[in-house]
Amino acid sequence: MRPFSVWLAKDADLAVPITAPIYVPELSRALRNSEVPETKAFSARVTKGRAKGSRGHILLERAQDLPAFGGDTNNIPAVYLYEGSASLRDLARDPALQNYLTCEARHCTLRAPLIVEKNATLRIDGVKLDLIQNRGAMLVNMGLTTIRNSDVTAIMPQDFAFGEKYREFRPFIAGREGSDTRLIGSSFTDLGYNRPLSYGVSIETREGNAEPTGMLVGNVFDGLYYGFYSHHAKNIPIVDNLYRDNIIYGIDPHDYSYNLWIIGNRAYGTKKKHGIIISRGVTNTVIAMNRSHDNAAAGIMLDRHSSNNLVIYNHTKRNDYDGISIYESSGNLIAHNTGVANGKTGLRIRNSRDLIIAHNYFAGNVTGILAYTARPNGFVRRDDDIYTMEVQTRMIANTVSGNSREDMSVKGCISRMIFFEELGKQPGFTTERVTFGGDKHWREMLRRVAEITRGSLDIRYECDAIEVRPAEERAKKNAG
Repeated sequence: MRPFSVWLAKDADLAVPITAPIYVPELSRALRNSEVPETKAFSARVTKGRAKGSRGHILLERAQDLPAFGGDTNNIPAVYLYEGSASLRDLARDPALQNYLTCEARHCTLRAPLIVEKNATLRIDGVKLDLIQNRGAMLVNMGLTTIRNSDVTAIMPQDFAFGEKYREFRPFIAGREGSDTRLIGSSFTDLGYNRPLSYGVSIETREGNAEPTGMLVGNVFDGLYYGFYSHHAKNIPIVDNLYRDNIIYGIDPHDYSYNLWIIGNRAYGTKKKHGIIISRGVTNTVIAMNRSHDNAAAGIMLDRHSSNNLVIYNHTKRNDYDGISIYESSGNLIAHNTGVANGKTGLRIRNSRDLIIAHNYFAGNVTGILAYTARPNGFVRRDDDIYTMEVQTRMIANTVSGNSREDMSVKGCISRMIFFEELGKQPGFTTERVTFGGDKHWREMLRRVAEITRGSLDIRYECDAIEVRPAEERAKKNAG
């Protein structure tokens, strides 16, 4: 398979400054060259009927309702690679496995779950791999699995159709506790459905177990339920991939995943929600130089206490909702991004504090930037999802123009917004004239200060009083 790159495109399509600090093709090439272990003595066999509650039993439950198995996990044969290092073709040469895994030249077919145990290594390199849905095919990694330069496709019955809740089984790839899952230069098609551990391509574990890791570099993910999902995962480069026409999300790192590089990807055509989202305690993550466009909701979202993250040099365009959304996620840098022709806003901020919003470009949206407080809805909040209804931001040299309703709208009990002047322009903006909307008190105050003031502004509003002072004067007062 020829190396794939989504980064090389016409300059006009990228809309990312040439001074962006990361050279994606070079990063992608370096990651692609990771070492792959050679074949050594391995142990593999087919097993039926795992003990209830075991890892194998829980995973095989995913296929038990298929007609071939009649609801009985004891009827499901699974191929286990217990130890050692093997390629997929090595396994296919084992006579005991040939009813479940076959390879002819570079075309392999898996007709059963394949589970790589924690002391084992599996290599899938340079093959076309078909995962047969009606035999419960899935690839579950608990050790080290590398898929390189291969095409992995779910083969579905002709009459297969998802119901409204997407609960019908489709093959999937899952990296579990303590595992290392590396997907490089490959394509993945029609994987995953609406069950935990089975979303498409996932790297996850439960709290308290060894955190899994991996890498996803230079791949195509097409028609997955989730293009990527993680839970309590760490140290994962997600670089130079294409996420196309996936169902719920393109990229979705979740619950307390950290140290991720989401760099140089393209996510478009997501049917239900966002192109790229990090949600619930995702930290220390870089979202940089991605293109996320034509998705059903937001291009990029930070959600539920995802903090200490960088969102820089991204391009969002023609998403049905927002370019970038920040929900209940404090302490993040949002800089050098573009948001153009999105259905609602270029940047939406809700109930989030300690944000730096700098050097962004938002044009042709309904609203350029929207900051507000509100009670979240749409999901049940957990005990550690407590939030404060306030917004605190620092606005530095943003460009807003041609937004159809207003360039900036502020609503609710915003506690603090600091607008820094740059080059004698409107404080917080490079644009000479900014149109404001939102609550009456905010709209009138922002319009008034925009007309009569030059210099940085520090605005505080506690719902019963609003206060606007030059930032230098406020600093002196606080010091006194």
